[in-house]
Amino acid sequence: KKKKKKKGSSGINAEYGGAEDLVWEKCVELYFGGLFMYGSWFNHVVQGENRAKEQPETTLFLRYEDMKADEKGNVIKLAEFLGYPITEERAKSIVETTTFNKLKSDKSTNTFIWAKTDDFSFIRKGIIGDYKNYFSQSQFKRALEMLKKSRVTCYNADDFEF
Repeated sequence: KKKKKKKGSSGINAEYGGAEDLVWEKCVELYFGGLFMYGSWFNHVVQGENRAKEQPETTLFLRYEDMKADEKGNVIKLAEFLGYPITEERAKSIVETTTFNKLKSDKSTNTFIWAKTDDFSFIRKGIIGDYKNYFSQSQFKRALEMLKKSRVTCYNADDFEF
């Protein structure tokens, strides 16, 4: 009989221990293997891209990088998609109300159900390219190779640098 994998409280397969037992290198290996609670990032993105193409009336696909580049424009785009067109002034107000720092300091938006301490921050830095502070050169190259082999179309491996 094949043993069924159990899920730990962290959403990571129990054979690897809980999230608190993981070190960066092990996390990267689990990530590359698609073993985190939501599976492979690449598959997740491809599913979103496909859904947006197949059902554009019910699925809006936005990249974080695009939202950061044009916050107000994407707020307007989202409002229109939801059927609630807004003025430029209202969009500006929403952007000011939902700044990264405001959301990060708000406990109702910056929480994680498995956090073991009150000072845990689900929201990290809000910057593009922060992977450079975590990935080693070899991990970065591996991620790019996986991106090139994936069916992801909204990101191009040539857009990333280390």
